[in-house]
Amino acid sequence: MAAKKPRRMQRFKEEYTRKWPIITESTVDVFHAFCTKCQVNFSISHGGLNGIAKHVGSAKHRQIAVSVQEYSGGLHRFFASDLSTEGEQVIRAEVLFSDFIVEHNLPIAFADHVGPLLRKMFPDSETAKKYGCARTKTTAILGVSAEENVNEIVKHLINNPFSVATDGSNDYADHKLYPVL
Repeated sequence: MAAKKPRRMQRFKEEYTRKWPIITESTVDVFHAFCTKCQVNFSISHGGLNGIAKHVGSAKHRQIAVSVQEYSGGLHRFFASDLSTEGEQVIRAEVLFSDFIVEHNLPIAFADHVGPLLRKMFPDSETAKKYGCARTKTTAILGVSAEENVNEIVKHLINNPFSVATDGSNDYADHKLYPVL
């Protein structure tokens, strides 16, 4: 009886993205692909092109594609029914203040007190009246912002040379730190 031939695992190839623009390289590993419609990583290690064709033809993918098409109007559908300039100003204020909290290293719980304060400070402002960004919404905004920043940094590092610097002199009491920059 002949020994089984070891199976060769399929790696992601750029031609997959050319054939299906919604399929990109996964951050999991080189044996996975990422579907931008479904926001899901899936294995292509055993099927390659066939694995992608199965995913794109799956009922789950088609259902999500229909849902995305229905809501292609953008996020404003999930906020106020008529996202006017005033609504955009409120969203802008919430995002700016969330960034302010991070920039000045303030506790996120601080956001719970800002809405009432703004309404007292600016009683005639429609933006202040509609401002509603407490800790839960602030946390969500910061999560999205952090993800976008990480993706931007990773793209920059992939396309540009960089160096790694270490500094082991930051030992503090019984905590040994070895920061990598």
